[in-house]
Amino acid sequence: MSDLNLINNRPLKLNQKLVVFFIPFLLLGDFLGAFYGEGNEVLPIVRGLISTIYMLILLLHTSFRYRINRSVWYFVVYVSCLFFFASDVMYSVNVSSKVFISLFCLIIGYSYIYSHKAMMSLCRSLLFSSTIAIISIMLAQIFNLGQRTYSLDVELGFISGLNTYTYLILLAPLYYLFESSRLRKLLYNILFVAMVIYVIVSFKRVAIAGIFVGYFVFFSVYRKQIKLVKYTLLLALALFALSPLYKSVLGKQFEARKDRFENNALENESRYLETPVIWNEVLGFSNPIKSVFGLEAFNTIGMYGGGSFKERMAHVDFNGIVISNGLFGLFLYFNIYYSIFKRKSKQKYSPKSNNYRTANAVFWALYVTSLFTSLSGGIMELAFRSIIFVYMGALIRYMELLSNEMHLDSDGKLNMYSSNTNKHIV
Repeated sequence: MSDLNLINNRPLKLNQKLVVFFIPFLLLGDFLGAFYGEGNEVLPIVRGLISTIYMLILLLHTSFRYRINRSVWYFVVYVSCLFFFASDVMYSVNVSSKVFISLFCLIIGYSYIYSHKAMMSLCRSLLFSSTIAIISIMLAQIFNLGQRTYSLDVELGFISGLNTYTYLILLAPLYYLFESSRLRKLLYNILFVAMVIYVIVSFKRVAIAGIFVGYFVFFSVYRKQIKLVKYTLLLALALFALSPLYKSVLGKQFEARKDRFENNALENESRYLETPVIWNEVLGFSNPIKSVFGLEAFNTIGMYGGGSFKERMAHVDFNGIVISNGLFGLFLYFNIYYSIFKRKSKQKYSPKSNNYRTANAVFWALYVTSLFTSLSGGIMELAFRSIIFVYMGALIRYMELLSNEMHLDSDGKLNMYSSNTNKHIV
């Protein structure tokens, strides 16, 4: 492989292994939480402490000098300062910590996936993550675990949020890129099709649309339309062949959700109704301090609409950020995405490298789809948000390696200086 002469292939260090298995750990935690956690107040605390310690260990050896890392810290420090003003401090700390951990995944993905072997291991770990996800689905049906879906006639529990499956599906090209074993590829094919069927049967519109949006972006960037036709036909054939197994369930789910597809149905949904209410409050500046700074640190329950939405939290991520963290908080959040875009724009595109072309297409699929799925909420869901950011960070670092904008030092790490200008890239 021509890319390998640019990439260090040394054995993984312990911190890199921790990054590689962080997502499977989170998914396993979701399952254990559902299986043993009902009425158990200790397990969620233990899981939270382990995740926090896990993240702190990894953050100790990351650098503040990179703009992409600083953008995350700016947001985290700002929201943390709001704890002193929040009306429910413990709730704000609990919810914000989940947001922080997922955002920190951007830093650790970028900081530790600095070699071909690290990237290969991270992508191959998708087999473990997908296996855990499918086993979780199966056990959810057997033991009536997790959340329920819409039809009273359908027992279709799920443990992780549906967007978790959406993003595992979007990452499939990376697994196929790095996996050479035919047997493991066959197993992954089965898991992939099973996850696609599950998302379709769930009838979660944003989760389903996320797959279409992600792969539309992927193939638009990848620019090999023959492969698009080939893989679409193969997937369609598999779904058709297996349709007798899920056709009746799909019909019942549609009956339970058909009112959501009627004219003007969207206008009656809470996520649609909350948006003008929240933005009118914020941009009305009746309370300028609250409009600018929010002062609630992700606590949105009963914080908008004068209590007309009762105990409902803001559903759309951007609405939740702006009403609880203010316009300044929303600016800092979008600054993270801007810093990611800025870092990515400094790369030299390498169209002749299949590794780069695939990584580039998956990166943009994650970038665009993560903004799209934010319309349905989920910023407080740890698993799928961590998947997004750890892979975006890792892909940026890997593509910098492939584009030869950085070279390896004697320790096998990237020398963070441009090979052409010898200036630090921020």
